[in-house]
Amino acid sequence: MPAADTLRLQLVRNATIRLSVGSRTLLIDPYLADAHLGISYAGAERSPLVPLPFPIAEVLDGVDAVFISHLHSDHFDETARQVLPRDLPILCPAMLEEAISGFGFSDVTGIGE
Repeated sequence: MPAADTLRLQLVRNATIRLSVGSRTLLIDPYLADAHLGISYAGAERSPLVPLPFPIAEVLDGVDAVFISHLHSDHFDETARQVLPRDLPILCPAMLEEAISGFGFSDVTGIGE
């Protein structure tokens, strides 16, 4: 098990990051759709442009909580809304708490005003 002061930052894709501090892991801005299954942001190719570098199960493995910065689909997409466990703690700006709870998540905590 990692020491309490161990910090690990792993870029998954786009803004999706796994941040581990000691034995705790936070998933930030989960964008988990397969390549080319999302919307087109530039009017050309559908996003995401590249596949996840490893399976969703590995992205979620050991995650203790999720932080969602905002609700753009490249930070919290339909796939993430479907695969994240409904009782996994979610942290978000306070103004998003109701919307994220509305997706069926039971442990949502708004931060700030």
